[in-house]
Amino acid sequence: MLDYTIKKIKGLPLGQFDILEKTGLVQHAFTTKHDADGKTFDLNPKADKQNFQKNIRLLAESLDFPVEGFTLSDQTHDLNVLPITWEDRGKGVVKPRNYKNIDALITDEKNIMLTTFFADCIPLYILDTLTPAIGMAHSGWKGTVGQIGVLTLKAMSKHYGTRAKNCMVAIGPGIGPHAFEIGVDVAEKIFALSPTNVKSLNKGKFLADLWKINRDIMYRNGVPEKNIVMAEHCTYMCKDSYFSYRREEGQTGRMAACMALID
Repeated sequence: MLDYTIKKIKGLPLGQFDILEKTGLVQHAFTTKHDADGKTFDLNPKADKQNFQKNIRLLAESLDFPVEGFTLSDQTHDLNVLPITWEDRGKGVVKPRNYKNIDALITDEKNIMLTTFFADCIPLYILDTLTPAIGMAHSGWKGTVGQIGVLTLKAMSKHYGTRAKNCMVAIGPGIGPHAFEIGVDVAEKIFALSPTNVKSLNKGKFLADLWKINRDIMYRNGVPEKNIVMAEHCTYMCKDSYFSYRREEGQTGRMAACMALID
């Protein structure tokens, strides 16, 4: 099911999912490559730190959320999930991170904005509406094959008692099925997980649909089908709206995906 709209919030173009907004439990967003004035809006925390600090504060202001509440991942295409507490609030923004190799964050505490970063990989927003609790995961092809979305669900279950049947999952913008071209080695790994979502081209090249693979994984692991939505915005194809690592051959910025439980 499609459910995603780019809105201007205090002038800043931000993507949001209606299914999450309507719960009243969270505040969330996915940034684009432009600010309110149409200038480049890069949120890569590992590049220009001064520029990142300026832009993360602009994002916080647009969402009317304190910048010290933003808490960052440390993405390395691993499968590690980190529970975040109030003590961790603000790490990566207003105080240093004391963790590494973290591609997914979870919390059941309010007013902590879990924040992950993207330029083709797939953002997964997970909301347990009963506990409540949230998870944010970075799912590139390695994370998809390793089922980081399921690992995030399992971590939420372990720490907060989350049950998949009570969850909503929103699959954000990422490289789409007509652009994610891969070789045999990667295709074999993805095919073993989801054969229907890999298509053969020619000369040993294949296309894979990471959106649907992540959707199917979450459904098979207990999230109700009606509770899983997709943006279906391709970061590679939509060059006017999104950065793309592949399109720009690694010389590019990052979008941020963020979500917080609110009062």
